Amino acid sequence: MNAKQQNICEHFIGLSVLLAFILPHASTPTLIVNPLLCILLKFTCGGKVSVGVKWGVAITLIITAVLMLTDNLTAKAMSRLLVLVIYFLCFPIVGSYRVRNGYLYLCLMLIFISQISYIYHISYITNLIDKYYPISEMWSNSMNYMRANISVDTFSDYRLGGLYRNANQCAKYITVLLAFFLTVNFSQEIKRVLPYIIISFMGVLMTGSRTGFVVLFCIILIFLFRRKDVNKFVKWTLLLAGLVALLVIFINGSDQYRGLNIQQGFANSLAAKNEVLLDYLSHEKSAVRLLFGYMDASLYNASNWTIMSNFDAELGNLVFCYGFVGVLAITIFLVSIYKQTKGKLLLFYAVLLWMVSSTVFSAYRTSFIFLLLSSSLYSSSIEGNKQLYYK
Repeated sequence: MNAKQQNICEHFIGLSVLLAFILPHASTPTLIVNPLLCILLKFTCGGKVSVGVKWGVAITLIITAVLMLTDNLTAKAMSRLLVLVIYFLCFPIVGSYRVRNGYLYLCLMLIFISQISYIYHISYITNLIDKYYPISEMWSNSMNYMRANISVDTFSDYRLGGLYRNANQCAKYITVLLAFFLTVNFSQEIKRVLPYIIISFMGVLMTGSRTGFVVLFCIILIFLFRRKDVNKFVKWTLLLAGLVALLVIFINGSDQYRGLNIQQGFANSLAAKNEVLLDYLSHEKSAVRLLFGYMDASLYNASNWTIMSNFDAELGNLVFCYGFVGVLAITIFLVSIYKQTKGKLLLFYAVLLWMVSSTVFSAYRTSFIFLLLSSSLYSSSIEGNKQLYYK
């Protein structure tokens, strides 16, 4: 491939990453554009390396679909499974092309600006978000209340979700961008990546997301520990200081900032999500369903004693929708590509921590973003692309 074709592919991939992050959620264009981009990228800039384990995931998902053909499935469940099969079969979606830092900065800044627009009451931006990123009436009332009361002095009392209108989702995508950015810029001087880290930290801080705070901490920790230019004494000092800080925060909590109230997160949010999963496992009598799932999370009927009526987290969704065989197939896939890259995906894999409280593979947007960015890192590592900054 000549320099011109290389340049075209890099811009096409960069624009695809940008669209994947900023397209309106839960809308028809998003449902169509992401799989379409996946197919186009595969045939124009696709990776050359064959990944055999992806067939295990695809076949498992197809078996689940066949077993559920006679049930009343929603169009959402059928489309989610179809696009997930497409994403896995296309892996690696892209070849060893660089995702330019300009596109990564653009994605992060659009998210960050969408957050601060509520603090500074930039009506032009907030009105655009209201128009093109719709939410339910209940959440709309909450957003209107926040907009009327938030200010520079009181922003810590609210959870700013920006474009995504959801604080956890916003924190998730900020940390995904940070993990990928630090991976591809791993060999750069720390001062060159520091601005991205600072903006990401501020963005997660504004979301008030406990999981986001923990994932951000893990990403930065892995980044520093794997660098050879950081003194060992500094590494261990930072680690111990961080662990002590987390322990103090866990014990004492924080009434002023939700993101630091980790103890409440364990006691309420995570406990409730685990409770729903245990409820399903204790009541399910069909071995076939436990192995291959129901495909549609809306078919789950929670018992009266559970706090939540749905899984609201990746592990529960995957077990219920695709069964333990599906979970095993995806796990084998992730371990396989990690081993093939000789651990170079460790930093990016930190975003999988989101599976304990949010979604990765069972979400339209996140599944595409994760597999697209993983493809770029995987292909660049396997094909030995010198333009990949990671060393």
